[in-house]
Order: sequence, then C-alpha cells, then structure tokens
Amino acid sequence: MAPATLTRNSTNVRSYGLRQSRLGEWAGMAPLRLKLAGASVFAPRRAAEIAARLFSTPPRHEHTPREQELLATGTRFDVTAGFKRIAAWRFGREDRPAIVASHGWGGRGAQWRAFAPSLLDAGYQVVVFDHVAHGHSEGDQSTLVHFIDGLDAVV
Repeated sequence: MAPATLTRNSTNVRSYGLRQSRLGEWAGMAPLRLKLAGASVFAPRRAAEIAARLFSTPPRHEHTPREQELLATGTRFDVTAGFKRIAAWRFGREDRPAIVASHGWGGRGAQWRAFAPSLLDAGYQVVVFDHVAHGHSEGDQSTLVHFIDGLDAVV
C-alpha cells in the first residue's frame, strides 16, 4: 500500500479571527454601526431589518483560475431550491456512489478541488455546488435554511 499524502486545502475565504487584511473592513463599518445604533433608538423595526439583511448577505468571491480549471472538467447542471437556481457540477461516472460536497459561508463548491481527484481515484463520483447567493448560483441573500434547501435540492 502506498503511503498517504497530505494535501493542504487553502482557501481565501476561511478566517479564524481577525486577520490584518480584514481590519480595514471593520474600521469601514463604523459609520454603518453608528447608523444602526441610532436607528435602533428611533426606528427599531427598520434597524432590525437592516441588521438581518447584513447578517444574511454572504461575501461573494470570484472563482480562482484553479477553481475554474476544475469546473471546466466537470459536467454542469442546475437545480432549483425555492425560487433560486443553484449551479452544480458532477465529476466522474454517474454509476458510481456520489459524494456531495457542501462549502461554507462565503465559499464556493470548487474549493473542494484538492479532494476531488482522490475521491475519483477511490471510485466515487463527486458533486460540488454553489449555495444560494454564492459563486455561480442566483440570489444575494442566504441563510442556514437556504443551505439546507440547497443541499436537499442537489441530493
């Protein structure tokens, strides 16, 4: 048996705490935080609506060239979750057991690119997709409910 190799999967959207590059974003939010604080006193319902919209709007990042290369080797298909179109890609033969890979908040399905070759070599097909309001899928807001519905629709 060949020795196992470790593949490092690095993404540009994963963050554990504040990184130096994100400090400017937090400073730029000061006027918005001040407006929300004022609105919460004078128009609490409107402030809650604004906060909910901000909370449910994920950052959207462009696919990297390596991610685009991976997607070009798959078969694209779309599914509908609610009223939104979800972009998905299948890799490998359809008669094999499927591994459906779900990304996290602000991510993209193509971020599973480091794992796909090993899963294909192990005899699986791999399905990746972009959740609502992420990557190539429709929408500008997403919640945990959208993630559950999207995963259900792809499966």
